[in-house]
Amino acid sequence: RTTPNRENVPMGDEKNQFIANETGRLVAESISVIKEMGYLDAHFLNILPIVSQSDEIYSIIYEAVKNELLSKKHILPAADGSFSNVADSALARSKDLTILLDSDDLAILFGRQKWLDTSITYDQMKDLGSYLINEIGVEHISFEKFAHKIEAEFIKKKSDEWMSSFYQCLIDRKDLWKQKEGYQEAGILRSKPIMRLEDNEHVCPSDSSGHLQVHLPSATKSAYKVIKKIFTENDKCLQFFKALGLS
Repeated sequence: RTTPNRENVPMGDEKNQFIANETGRLVAESISVIKEMGYLDAHFLNILPIVSQSDEIYSIIYEAVKNELLSKKHILPAADGSFSNVADSALARSKDLTILLDSDDLAILFGRQKWLDTSITYDQMKDLGSYLINEIGVEHISFEKFAHKIEAEFIKKKSDEWMSSFYQCLIDRKDLWKQKEGYQEAGILRSKPIMRLEDNEHVCPSDSSGHLQVHLPSATKSAYKVIKKIFTENDKCLQFFKALGLS
């Protein structure tokens, strides 16, 4: 029922309120139907009413969808092709993280089980990413947040192949391992046990005084703490070590 000039739909009208509520319920329930049909993906979520607006009818549908996504149903598309619920989901700031950290790592470090679809990024689906993080409560994990979680017990269990990939991911993330300059704090990884030595021991790049305590391997046996030689045979890893200051 509209006003006589058909410009507005008065929501004080009982029938209009009923129709709006039923429409919200229909849209919310359709998400599971779309999943059963095989069409539920990030692109579908992106066209749902996920941007808050003042329009009352839109707001009713917005809240219905939000409540549906907040339920325990597995209706959020995951990176592995399956589906997850809000409590188990994490959204990666960088796709590199989804390669480095598997579901077991996510559970250990962040108490989550699955990465959400990696096509949900700040650049490609800004509104959806913001909605999932700020309105739905999906954990948003950046490389910096991961760096703060790193402990010796976690990283010692990783293979040399994993460590090699990890070092290569750090090349363009200087803010995480920069040296302390003036009043500027050193990068968090400077004091994390990320350096695997030849004897498989793990130490921090810098000692308690902020001085580098790890070196590149030489032709002869050294009494110093030396990075495992296999990593220096990879050009990108070596690039990272040199940028870090190892000599």
